[in-house]
Amino acid sequence: MASYFSDETVTISVWFYPTDSGVIVDELGQSSINTSWHDSQIEILSTGEVKVRVRNLASVSLGTATFNQWQHAVLRYNKAT
Repeated sequence: MASYFSDETVTISVWFYPTDSGVIVDELGQSSINTSWHDSQIEILSTGEVKVRVRNLASVSLGTATFNQWQHAVLRYNKAT
């Protein structure tokens, strides 16, 4: 199976303008056994808390964003660390 991130490291940087809770960045793909999967990686909760997660690892809070204002979030995943 080909890997787009051969070193198993990825960085996602996004500017967003939240008006409500929801997913900011998600990943859609297909596994080697021909089944599709969906993974939310950056989302904002109704409280304004921004949560990040990679694959099946536990989520991490980036803090609280302000609705109706521009925000910036960065997620860096490195399997080795």
